[in-house]
Amino acid sequence: MKLNIGIGDDMKNIDDFIKQISFEILSKDLKSKDVSLLKGKMGLVILFYELNSVYQQKDYELFAESLFEDILEIGNNIHFPIRFDGGLLDYGLGLEYLMGRGFLIIDNDAKNKLQKIWGIVSQSLIHCPPIELNIQNGILGFGFYFLYCIRNGAFGEENLRTLHCKQLLAVDVLDCIERLLNKNIKSLNEKKKTYDLMWNLPCLLYFLYELYKLDIYNVKVKKLISFIIKNLGTSIELPQEQWNVLYLLTVLNKINNVMNIDDVCNKILMVYDYDKLVRNCLSICSISKNVEILFLLVLLNDKKYKQEVEELFLILGTQYDNEPFGNKCVLLDGIGGLVVSMLIYRMFRKNSS
Repeated sequence: MKLNIGIGDDMKNIDDFIKQISFEILSKDLKSKDVSLLKGKMGLVILFYELNSVYQQKDYELFAESLFEDILEIGNNIHFPIRFDGGLLDYGLGLEYLMGRGFLIIDNDAKNKLQKIWGIVSQSLIHCPPIELNIQNGILGFGFYFLYCIRNGAFGEENLRTLHCKQLLAVDVLDCIERLLNKNIKSLNEKKKTYDLMWNLPCLLYFLYELYKLDIYNVKVKKLISFIIKNLGTSIELPQEQWNVLYLLTVLNKINNVMNIDDVCNKILMVYDYDKLVRNCLSICSISKNVEILFLLVLLNDKKYKQEVEELFLILGTQYDNEPFGNKCVLLDGIGGLVVSMLIYRMFRKNSS
């Protein structure tokens, strides 16, 4: 399939480009049993419901409904591990998101299903808290799951479940994060590498930033953010991968909007040249066809690199027949993630105009 070259300033070109790539997913026979958010069908269900909300195309809605039926059938017949990466956390988060966005009918059966998942996850956190920070099988997976439970307005602002979620976030999740932070820093002081903290540092700060915006135990949240920022580059090592450093800078700029941390940003920028960092990430993305890096570059929303980001869309958008990218439709490292990045880019462009 030939793609339109030169997205330019015309919104119609962007829409046509998104539709062409989306058609590639529609035309594939998705036999995978993976129902996870980032690597499976749950992410595609959300994507195509969102596409339908933008373009009102019945094919998108029918495709999402068909995939969702598969998800429910598979989900009813397997035992999920309590983790985010292919487990109950991202399965539950996906259901919460779909209901919160109004894509699912909110009946008693749906509420009971979500309540059952929530109960299992809550008990797991209380009685068997994770021993790592990461989102895949660590405390951040639990944290983001409970965040989306709160954002699902179907249960009401002051519903007992919502209030209990806030309590779990304020007590169990934050206490676990604090405990793991101290453990990691102790290891660093003993000259041991702590990849759990170093790799997940941007994601951890982003989670705390989201909690702060919701005003959930802000005294504790601000204390943790300040502790991390104070120790950046000294007790806490900076990420080694350039795209992860760029992610960190993006999150720090968001946090700087709610609490003054200019000195920290400047200190990190003294170590890393921002423009060089962005250009290196553009180059890495172009060579590796890495959708995660593209997604991050889109979220930067830096008009200075608008043309380069559009060129990446074109580069990645012509990989359908190339292994391994061409056979993957999922969000994490497939063309589903490319469509998500383009939808967000479209939103930024539309808002700016």
